Amino acid sequence: MNEQYHHGNLRGELIGGGLRMLNRDGVKSFSLRALSRELGVSHAAAYRHFRSKDELLRAILEHTSTAFEESLNRAVHGPRDKHRPIDQREMLMRLGIAYVQFFVHNPEILPLFSVLPSDDNPLYTLMGGLGGHESREHSGFELFKRTALPLHKEAAYRHLSENEFLLGFWAKVHGVATLLVTQPKLIPAAERDAAVDRLVRTPF
Repeated sequence: MNEQYHHGNLRGELIGGGLRMLNRDGVKSFSLRALSRELGVSHAAAYRHFRSKDELLRAILEHTSTAFEESLNRAVHGPRDKHRPIDQREMLMRLGIAYVQFFVHNPEILPLFSVLPSDDNPLYTLMGGLGGHESREHSGFELFKRTALPLHKEAAYRHLSENEFLLGFWAKVHGVATLLVTQPKLIPAAERDAAVDRLVRTPF
């Protein structure tokens, strides 16, 4: 057995290694046995932490949902230039860009969200407030709502309900993320970050 796992960090290594394997090889090639071989540990050791591939996938998604929320929070509350205050619209644009970039850099996570049932799906937890479900006070959805809703008062959006306004922006960034994940050749990799910035900021 690999010496680095003697100190009880195998669960974390399985989650981190599993995410790397998903991003590299995709869901179809993913298995707990293959991951165990790659990490140099026995199947039995891995199965003591996760009884099945699905259980490990859920743990990866829970871990990723935390990272997702953290990336959104950094986008809104990160370092600022004292001489150039960030207004509400700029915060929303940064939030949208962070949303798209997260999935672009973790492309296998988006398909996983779509196949998990709602009870186990972190995306429902993060954004479930749109459907009338309760969301955690510090969830990604609540951050999105607090950032976006002040702009709902602008004349261009007054004909929309609050839910329609939130849905419209979410649909845009989620749509861009989905297209770039499923069709990565649409925009060359070297141009992708700048393109995401322009796409999120440009009204359509």
